Amino acid sequence: MPPNTPAPTPTNASVALAAAEGTREALLAAMKKFLVEGDKERLGVVRMLVTEVKNAEKNDVATPGRTRTEAEVIALVAAYHKNLAKSLAEFPPDRQEPLRREMAIVESFLPRQLSVEELRADVDAFLASTTERTFGVLMKSLQPRYAGRADGRLVSETLKTALASVQPSASENEKGRAH
Repeated sequence: MPPNTPAPTPTNASVALAAAEGTREALLAAMKKFLVEGDKERLGVVRMLVTEVKNAEKNDVATPGRTRTEAEVIALVAAYHKNLAKSLAEFPPDRQEPLRREMAIVESFLPRQLSVEELRADVDAFLASTTERTFGVLMKSLQPRYAGRADGRLVSETLKTALASVQPSASENEKGRAH
């Protein structure tokens, strides 16, 4: 693409493919599509993502060759996107456009990101459905649920806030025991 070409936006086709089939299958279908269309830039990015998934499967220490689950594939794509975002800060402004285009292509294979409000409502509903109040146990349950749809740090902060509003403080517990 010429340098002044705007960054590609997620196409309805790639989002629909990812939702209908699964991210792994959507990547393979997109790779074939971009190969036929001769879209070298998108083809290169998708090939990189497919390679990331295949390498993760091949290099799995516990069970080499194990096919990744949908959540694991999304996590790999999200990690690749996060690395691109980190790299963007290191590039001079006049050389960031190709990286922005690559990020847009990768984003088209990620699920829609949850808003803070959606995340808070979902975490509240999750807490209402369980009696567990241990942060680590809850976080372990929530992480796969939000893979690729919300940043882990945001999930952690939201869970801490929700737990604080659900659990009485230590001083309130002491008051209750004193009576």
